[in-house]
Amino acid sequence: DAGTMVGCTMLGNLYSNGEGVARNSVQAMALYREGCSGGNMDGCVKLGDFYEQRGKVGISNAFVQARLFYQRACDEGTKIACDKLKTLP
Repeated sequence: DAGTMVGCTMLGNLYSNGEGVARNSVQAMALYREGCSGGNMDGCVKLGDFYEQRGKVGISNAFVQARLFYQRACDEGTKIACDKLKTLP
């Protein structure tokens, strides 16, 4: 709420894992998106991870979305995002 985007990403992790709150992937994705939009590249990577997992179960267009978020983080120098880009189909 104070505009610290790393906080949004970290709160997204709690919702994603159900730590201290009920597990809620929709809320986690919204928080990751907020973090990513605000410049926190870990949020972009987490969004990429969500979409990549959805692509693996056949959800249409998910790998395209994963690639967009990984590319954004890679362009900003986040090595793990660059590595993940190499493994996408």
